[in-house]
Order: sequence, then structure tokens, then C-alpha cells
Amino acid sequence: MRRGIFFISAIVFLVLLAVGGCRHAGRYLVKEELPVTPEGTPGRADAIVMLQGTIADRVLQCADLLGAGPGATEPAVSDRLIMVEEGMDSYGELLDRGVKVMSQTRRVEDMFLQLGMPADKITIVPGGAVSTLDEARYIRTWLAGHPEINSIVLVSSSYHLRRASRIFRVAFRELGRPVEIYCSPSTYSDTHPATWWRSKEDIQSVLSEYVKIGAFHFIERRRLKD
Repeated sequence: MRRGIFFISAIVFLVLLAVGGCRHAGRYLVKEELPVTPEGTPGRADAIVMLQGTIADRVLQCADLLGAGPGATEPAVSDRLIMVEEGMDSYGELLDRGVKVMSQTRRVEDMFLQLGMPADKITIVPGGAVSTLDEARYIRTWLAGHPEINSIVLVSSSYHLRRASRIFRVAFRELGRPVEIYCSPSTYSDTHPATWWRSKEDIQSVLSEYVKIGAFHFIERRRLKD
């Protein structure tokens, strides 16, 4: 009798634990960490890295951190922006036919220029990236020739940064020197980490990120050693 009660209690406990864990699944994906001084005041990073994906929310977050445009953070976390040139995919066929196509990366650059960012503070790393893994590899290669960059802040949508920070940390192990990696999820993203199960879009985003995290750890991470 007692064993039966204990067994049922254990099952109920595990179910409650699983449900509770699922409720926090959205929050877990949101990684936020900005540099601070030894005195505990806001610090600075050598560069802001804007990852590919949605545009408006990430541009606004970067602008705030860079001190560009109204509503910017004071003091700025950094004055330098880095992006990786996106892959053009099927646009290549249009380019071959003489059609002038502005890549998303160049559109984003133009937005920052309109916000008052100096052109010489914007770096577009060549490469043609189509994934976060590609971005980490191309930026690692670029950093090898820029030893003055020792800390970066990754900017992306909120659910993306847990995985992105892991990818960059693994990638930078091959760099041969330490580079501090911070994260700043966009506060302009239309996400609800605390109640992610109430929205179809949030459910899709959260589940997709966990699948991608698993794929990275068990399949993709070896590509970072190429």
C-alpha cells in the first residue's frame, strides 16, 4: 500500500516537474548579459554583432546599444557594428541576368547610416552566411586578423540568443585567444517568453529553437572545426 502511494506520488511529482519546466522553457532561451565594470556600473564592449534574421527589432536594439538615433542607450555599450554578408541564394540568378539587387545586409547598413552611424564604424564581413553557424565561422576568421576586438555583444531576437551564444563560444575556441561574448536580446521582438505556450507563433519559435539546439550539439558543432 505504502509502495503504491509512494509510486503514485513520485509520478505526480515528475509530471509537475515536467510541466513546470516546460513553463520556463521560453525564459531559458532568452540569454541577456551585458558588460559591467569591476565597480558594477555598465561597461563597454569592443563591438556589437547583429545576427541575421528579422530586421526592425534587431536594428532598433543595436541602435540603442550603439548610441545611434533617438532613444539610444547612454552611455553607448559600443561604437562599432559588425555584420556578416548574407548569402544571396536564388538572387544569384537575378544578378547573373543583370538585375540590381540590394542584399538584406546592405539594406540594414543603410538603416544605420540613416540613424547617424558613421560609415567607418560599420563592418560587413564577407562570406555569404545562411545560418548562425556560418556567421560564427566568418566572424572568427575576421577576428583572427583584428586582435583589437576582445569582446562582442550578440544582438538577435530573444529566443535565438541561448543557441547563438553557444555556437559562438564553441567557434571561438579555435581562435587561439579569449574573446568575451555578451548577449542583448531585442526588446522590440514580439515574443512572450513567460507565457510562450499561449501563442502559436511563440510555440513554433520555442520548439524550433530546442530542435536546433539539439541539432547543433549532436550534429553541427563538428563543422566549426573545419
